Amino acid sequence: SMGRIHEKRLFARAYRSLPNGQYERLTGNGLDRNLWVSRAVRDGVEYVYAANLYWCAVETTLNFAPGARVHDLIADRPVELRAGDWTFTLPPYQIRTFRLTGGALQAARAAVPAGDLEYVTEKVEDALQRAAETLAVARRRADELSGLDGWHALADLEGRVARLHERREAGDLLGAYSYTRGALPIARELIDKLGE
Repeated sequence: SMGRIHEKRLFARAYRSLPNGQYERLTGNGLDRNLWVSRAVRDGVEYVYAANLYWCAVETTLNFAPGARVHDLIADRPVELRAGDWTFTLPPYQIRTFRLTGGALQAARAAVPAGDLEYVTEKVEDALQRAAETLAVARRRADELSGLDGWHALADLEGRVARLHERREAGDLLGAYSYTRGALPIARELIDKLGE
């Protein structure tokens, strides 16, 4: 539990409020920037959740089409929209669930706190710089290294760097940060070790 029993209970409660179904991720219009939003339709009713997959809280605003009626599944009450917006703080690793009728979810904004944004930006830029250096060295030594075990990691690293750039350019810095962890450094290290 790593000391997060309360947070796990909150997540489980929110998750259990959703009906079973095939949920699809929504993208574009900010719905996939620093946030994960998915929906499913069951018996003609749309069920949606907004999830924070990251360690910092995000100030979230969901924007709905005119005529939309939103019902918070946890509080079990209608949400009062202001100019079509619903604004709330989404804590780390938590979800907000709701039922939507009469209109569509159009857009979202998920603001990252300044201190966390600064940290993430620094980590993303550092990862891009280190990956660029590794790629440059590997390309210069391509004739020498291309037949060695681990060379396949070059294409993997190039793909991950491209996706990191895409997320950063789209304004999804938390999503970009996730590319700096795990497989990107592993691919970079594989290439760095070639020819040692």
